[in-house]
Amino acid sequence: MVDKKVPLGIKIVSILLILPVLATLIMFFIGSMSKAALMLPDSKKIELMQTTQWKLLNITTIEQFDTYTKKTIPSNNPSLIWGIFIGIIALILAISLWNFKLWSRMGTLIYSCFTILMSILWFFPGATGKTSFLFGKFFSIVTYAVIIYYLNRPNIKEQFTGGKNL
Repeated sequence: MVDKKVPLGIKIVSILLILPVLATLIMFFIGSMSKAALMLPDSKKIELMQTTQWKLLNITTIEQFDTYTKKTIPSNNPSLIWGIFIGIIALILAISLWNFKLWSRMGTLIYSCFTILMSILWFFPGATGKTSFLFGKFFSIVTYAVIIYYLNRPNIKEQFTGGKNL
């Protein structure tokens, strides 16, 4: 078997798949630290609320601090657990792309379509109630559309199929 050189585009696609995984792991780590923050005495919570990051969140009372902190604990946040699950899939796809696994190209196409669909849902009122992530979701749509285009290019398809017309 001849070793194939991994094209730059496949490396970039793999990195783009891994970046959200890293972000999710960071959020999981921060969430795990939040559990410890809940156990702090009220005087320490008040001291923390005086820092810039808490002021930016407009958290001014201990009740707000506790409510916000509880939302960031992984076991209290289903979307974070979902993110970890999706992150594992993305990691498997990224590694498999480097190895030119036939199913990894198709899996990445399906993953990209799913990500675009979920990102589009964020644009509808009531889907999340938040608008702060709209630029990120727009960027996500464009990024995954480019990934779909790239993986459907004939020379890239051929890398994964070995010249077979699949």
